[in-house]
Amino acid sequence: MGAGLAGSRGGQKTPTSAAAFAPETLLALLQHARDAIGILEPDGTIRHGPFGFLGFTPEELAGRFALELVHPDDVGDATSLMLDAMSTAGPTPPFRARMLHADGSWRWYEMTAVNMVDDPHVRGLVFNGRDIHALKEAEDEAERSERRWRALAGASATERVTVLDAEGTIIFSTSNGLNLDHDPWDPSTMADRMFELLHPDDIGDVAGRIAAIAATPGPSEAFLVRLQAGDGRWLWVEAMPNNQLHNPDVGGIVITTRDVHEREEAMRRLHDETRVLESLHAIGRRLAAELDLDTLLQEVTDAGTDVTDAAFGAFFHNAQGQEGNSYLLYAVTDAPRDVVADFPLRAPDLFGHIFSGAAPVRIDDLRTHHRFDAPAVNPLGVRSFLGVPVVSRTGEVHGGIFFGHPEPGVFTERGERLAVGIAAHAAIAIDNARLYQSAQHEIEARGQAEAELAHQATHDLLTGLPNRRLLRDRLAQALAHCERSGHAVAVLLLDLDRFKVVNDSLSHAVGDRVLIGVAERLREALRPSDTVARLGGDEFALVCENLNGQLDAVGVADRVASALAEPLMVGTTEITVTASVGITMAAAPDTDPDTLLRDADAVMYRAKARGGNRWEIFDAGLRDQVVDRLRVETALRRGLSAHEIALYVQPIVDLQTGATVGGEGLARWEHAGRGIVMPDDFISIAEDSGLVIPLGEQMLQQGCTLLGRWAKDPATADHTLSVNVSARQLVHGDLVGAVRRSLALAGADPSRLSLEITETVLMEDVAAAGEVLRRLRSLGVHLWVDDFGTGYSSLIHLRRLPLDGLKIDRSFVAGLDTEEEDRVIVGSIIKLAHSLGLVALAEGVETEQQADHLRRLACDLAQGYLWSPAMPTM
Repeated sequence: MGAGLAGSRGGQKTPTSAAAFAPETLLALLQHARDAIGILEPDGTIRHGPFGFLGFTPEELAGRFALELVHPDDVGDATSLMLDAMSTAGPTPPFRARMLHADGSWRWYEMTAVNMVDDPHVRGLVFNGRDIHALKEAEDEAERSERRWRALAGASATERVTVLDAEGTIIFSTSNGLNLDHDPWDPSTMADRMFELLHPDDIGDVAGRIAAIAATPGPSEAFLVRLQAGDGRWLWVEAMPNNQLHNPDVGGIVITTRDVHEREEAMRRLHDETRVLESLHAIGRRLAAELDLDTLLQEVTDAGTDVTDAAFGAFFHNAQGQEGNSYLLYAVTDAPRDVVADFPLRAPDLFGHIFSGAAPVRIDDLRTHHRFDAPAVNPLGVRSFLGVPVVSRTGEVHGGIFFGHPEPGVFTERGERLAVGIAAHAAIAIDNARLYQSAQHEIEARGQAEAELAHQATHDLLTGLPNRRLLRDRLAQALAHCERSGHAVAVLLLDLDRFKVVNDSLSHAVGDRVLIGVAERLREALRPSDTVARLGGDEFALVCENLNGQLDAVGVADRVASALAEPLMVGTTEITVTASVGITMAAAPDTDPDTLLRDADAVMYRAKARGGNRWEIFDAGLRDQVVDRLRVETALRRGLSAHEIALYVQPIVDLQTGATVGGEGLARWEHAGRGIVMPDDFISIAEDSGLVIPLGEQMLQQGCTLLGRWAKDPATADHTLSVNVSARQLVHGDLVGAVRRSLALAGADPSRLSLEITETVLMEDVAAAGEVLRRLRSLGVHLWVDDFGTGYSSLIHLRRLPLDGLKIDRSFVAGLDTEEEDRVIVGSIIKLAHSLGLVALAEGVETEQQADHLRRLACDLAQGYLWSPAMPTM
């Protein structure tokens, strides 16, 4: 071979020509080239081989038969390739074969061969090979992956995957997922038949969808389509498209389909049921709103005929108590009238064959609905027949709805359900319509009763006047109006004077007639805009608005007095009535109605205290008194709870001997802040508020306890103790029980206890007072009349009451020294007491001269500051 590289002119180097390479150099290049190049002898042995690629040395390959290095599975193809190369000129097509590596492994190569046997420089078969082992493994893995994907897709029992090209031709489809008559889908046979399985009504929609899907890459909205199954049924299928035309790995529109036939049929059944229910609901609302029975039954017949697709329908009323089975009430039909008229007579006969061996069915015997096809020949020409009874909730059969049609099989199950539903609504509606009239009467009666009750709740039953509740409402309205009108509102509270005498002397019935007459006169005396109310008993109230001031209010009071001045005739009895009137005024809307009524009540009592038959106007000073009384009442309640009211005793002496024989228990309020509060400051408040009852019980308990202590001391063992009793205790309290309990708890002798009751209290209700006094006397206590001479005692009443003594009022005793009249009065009282067998006691004795006068007048006992004021017992 050549000796190296040749030089060049101008100092430039030029490449050595190929002819200059030595054989060893060419061999080295072949050994390390990327492709394997080898030369085979014509007999197939290796002259030069791909030593580096296969890992063999030249010595290990030289002379070996080339096919020995080919994998046995590929020898056949390699042999064919060598024979083809020997017999033809030019390169052979590439082929793949596995070649043996020096480490014993097989590697994939892609090779071509060229016949150069005739070339004097080669004289052999030249082959060229490239290592494609890694590529072959990747291709094998891709193929395995595709087979796996196909297997998984084919394993799905619920879905079918179909791939379409852009024109909608099927290029791939799995064979599973749908129970169709062309499984598996073969693209070669289905390519031109894609739309053959679609329901004719769906073809146009699907074609449009495919075109839209092809124009939009990625997933599109799923849609429903019907495909024909092998048995000819149309099955609902859900198709979920995904345009992957842009994806080189797919290159088509992937449509995943699944069988949703059962679901869709269920939904359609549900939809149909819903429409049935909605129809029934609408019909039910319409029927329920109709309360006229005639219109209602016509609408029932109309609705039933409409929803059942009947040719005609009729409603037959159950004629209870009448001859015959039923009678036609309403009908909807285009049939001749004589056919309809004959229907009531024939309808039961049509039902007769339903019950084997039974007589024709009466409408009131029906309890279930019936649907059947009648014989071709029947008097009515009816082939399809549907009858539904109308039965109330209580089981009463109102009648039945009957539908007919000249064609058989017209009435479907759906129509039957609708007819049954209409019958149910009709039963309720008929019940409602029947009850409507009676309900209207009941509502009217109830409305009248409620109005009467409302009137009774706001009006006085005896006089028909507004009561306190309504008066307060009218007063609040008048106060609200006074601000807008700029005028004042007046409240006049009336209390009839000595009305108790009318009740006691003439009877309560007469008293009621007097109250009615007073109410009528008050109405006549007032303006129509004014309000007159009865608050209870003999107490009335007037509310007058739009007044200019007190002068107008006084004018109202004078009109009332004039109206009452005329004697009332009750039967043949003439009765004159007067009233004490309290007036209060207001001109501000924020005035409290209850405050006005309370103020009027307070000033009315002042008018009554000043003799009655007069009016008094409330002023700020009186309000202060009312507030002060309220403050005292509140404090008194606390004082009673804290037992601050103590029993003080003033001695009672025998005027003839001067010895102390007992004492009178007097209440003193030991107030924590005000000190000792005298009875004049709280007894009247206790009387008005009702607190005098618990106060009296406390005084009784303390008095009986004191008697128990006196009994243990010889100096006081024979002393008596007097305790005052109020009007409320005598009339409203359990005085007898309170006395009995107090004596028992203290273990005191009843004969040492005296109860003092004012003359006025005894005379107010002699009968009631006498009963209580007799029960007290049965306990063994003594009874005294207190403040005698200030009331209106009747000698006959005094004689009949179980009394022990009279107490002469201190007002008469105070004038003994200076007033001859007082000495005459005191002497007369003492003589009266002695003539009745009673003891006379003078109270309020302050001087020895008064005591001497009483001794000369033969008075028995006395008490007063001459001997001692009331002193605490502890």
